[in-house]
Amino acid sequence: MNSGVFDAIFHLPVTERLQIAEALWDSIVESAEAESVLALSDEERAELQRRLDEHDRDPGSAVPWEKVRRKLLAGQ
Repeated sequence: MNSGVFDAIFHLPVTERLQIAEALWDSIVESAEAESVLALSDEERAELQRRLDEHDRDPGSAVPWEKVRRKLLAGQ
């Protein structure tokens, strides 16, 4: 892939980069091979179900994204 294209994209304003990202994602999701590439394994599906069940049992245990982000940025 042409690195000049990436350089040009990375210098675009954020709004335009978001539009490109969205268009790329849409093209992936709509492709014929997307289902096999994006499909969850049985283990992944089971883990997601386990997490959802856990959240349903105790919704108050969820941590707001802002708090998680602050901790990550603080290196904790």
